[in-house]
Amino acid sequence: MSNVENLKREQTTLKARATRFKTFLDNYADSVENRLMLEAKLEKYNELWSEYHVIQSKIDELLPEADVTERKKFEESFFIVQAAARSKLARSANNSINVNNSTNAQVDTLFANANQTPVRLPVISLPTFSGNYEQWQQFYDMFIALVHNHRQLDSIQKFHYLKSALSGSAAQVIHSLQTTNENYPIALELLTKRFQNLRLTIHYHVQELFNISPIPKESADMLRALSDNIQKYLRVLQQL
Repeated sequence: MSNVENLKREQTTLKARATRFKTFLDNYADSVENRLMLEAKLEKYNELWSEYHVIQSKIDELLPEADVTERKKFEESFFIVQAAARSKLARSANNSINVNNSTNAQVDTLFANANQTPVRLPVISLPTFSGNYEQWQQFYDMFIALVHNHRQLDSIQKFHYLKSALSGSAAQVIHSLQTTNENYPIALELLTKRFQNLRLTIHYHVQELFNISPIPKESADMLRALSDNIQKYLRVLQQL
């Protein structure tokens, strides 16, 4: 009978663990931390059933005529608690989804309202270009963004804006072209080939680097200005 008593003591320990889980479940208050704890405890609680079943099977072998009332009572209680725990987790998950949906809706509303709020931005002036290689890329990028990609402008309007933005040697490149729809892409291509020439651009910046005037008198401000000029041309050359 000692074996049976040992098995029953193990069984009592398992029942005590199951009771502690039920107490935790009865006092459960939904939160992220408690939900994670419940998930972990439920996993351990489910393992109790396998352990209990193994012990009960050994008892049944030793006591074939044992009273099954207590066993049925435990099994019924076990599955009721298990179902209650799963139900709480399901409700908690639904609450989390509803909160997230509500939060997302509020964020969407805020962004929608922000997009509808009229904002008075300063007027962006069209860039100008006189043929200075140093200024070409900045002029080209701004012109493409402000004029070339403007869907409400036709080619002849874009060509007019292009001509009005040029002066000096840059204007001379397309001086002979008439302002027509067909000539706009030709003019843009001619300017690109002329001023977006890698070899000429490198030569220009190297020349400008060597043309930096020496400082007449050593001072912190002049040294800083000299360093800034040198770094400016070096950065441009590194990007080419």
